[in-house]
Amino acid sequence: MSATTSPRRRFLQVIAQGGALAGAASLGLGCGNGPAGIYDAGAVSAVPVGALHQVGSAPLAIGHDEGGLYAMTLICPHANCDMGSQGAVSPSGVVCYCHGSSFDVTGGVLNGPAHDPLEHYAVTVSAAGEITVDADTPVDASVRAAV
Repeated sequence: MSATTSPRRRFLQVIAQGGALAGAASLGLGCGNGPAGIYDAGAVSAVPVGALHQVGSAPLAIGHDEGGLYAMTLICPHANCDMGSQGAVSPSGVVCYCHGSSFDVTGGVLNGPAHDPLEHYAVTVSAAGEITVDADTPVDASVRAAV
């Protein structure tokens, strides 16, 4: 791309050549991959009721409400942006800085352009109080691990 070619013009050129996905990648759209595998999410004692925070640098959040512990993706369902690095995670919810979508503390959509809620994953707690998230096992958003 020359210094005078805008990202929009480059995108349109790639689309015209039949490479819509390559064009999106060249603009940094859809830049997040969902979590996969097993994640150590720390100790139960570090996740008090009312907490919601990112698990390390993974695109994954762990939360704790009155029902127990839950985990959900931080990949925005609108354009696959990683809200762990391109957004904000707080006890009040999650915000995507890419296009402005926001989600409540359990991943429900508050504001679009996203239409779908955040995917939830299985959480287990060991006898020693260590949290594990299995991002290969999606669960209903109502599922909680007892603590």
